[in-house]
Amino acid sequence: MKVIHYFPAHRCYFDDYSFTKEQVDQGVSVFKFLFKPGMIGEIPEEFVFVTEPGGYVGEVTDTSGMEEADKETTERWKKFTAEFARSAYERHLEELIKFIKAARNVKK
Repeated sequence: MKVIHYFPAHRCYFDDYSFTKEQVDQGVSVFKFLFKPGMIGEIPEEFVFVTEPGGYVGEVTDTSGMEEADKETTERWKKFTAEFARSAYERHLEELIKFIKAARNVKK
C-alpha cells in the first residue's frame, strides 16, 4: 500500500496565479530539494510531478498489498487513509505554491 501524490508542475495548473514557466520550474526544484517522500503514518508516499497539461493532479491511494480484514474494517481503513492522504497532499501543495510565489521575488 502507498499514497501517490501527483503535483502540478506546469503553469497551466495554476490558473489563479500568473506564474511563468521559470517560476514554476524554480518552485518545483526548491520543493524537490527540501521535501522527500516519506511516510503518512505507516504508509509510504510517492511524489510525481505532472509537467504536461491535461494530467491528473491530486492524490491516489494504492491499496494493493493491503491486508484484508472484515469488509467494514477494510472500508473504514481505506476511508481514513484517503482522508490522511488528501490532507498531506493539500499541505504539500501549499508549500509548493509558496515556493513558486517566492520565485517571483528572486531577481536575476
